[in-house]
Amino acid sequence: MKAILFGIFLFAAGNASASCDLVSAPCSTDSSGNTYIREQNLGGGYNTYRNGDLYSQTHQQLNGTYREIYSSGGYRTYYSDPNRRDPYRDDPKGTVGR
Repeated sequence: MKAILFGIFLFAAGNASASCDLVSAPCSTDSSGNTYIREQNLGGGYNTYRNGDLYSQTHQQLNGTYREIYSSGGYRTYYSDPNRRDPYRDDPKGTVGR
């Protein structure tokens, strides 16, 4: 019985990463079929996952800007919270940080 439940869990978890249908966090899918999910972390910033793998980490700096650091290397600086922009701004599931 435990093996059956574990198999169902793995099947559901695998499908959840490929689509926003089963995700309660802010989620979007790009034209290439990549799924991006954002989750707020304890420090007030948030992590972005692409297809289930950590893609970037974003936090607010002391000067008020936001820095997104990519797992592959490099970073991007924003002058406003990128989590309040498309594709997450109009997400019916809500916006991280509200």
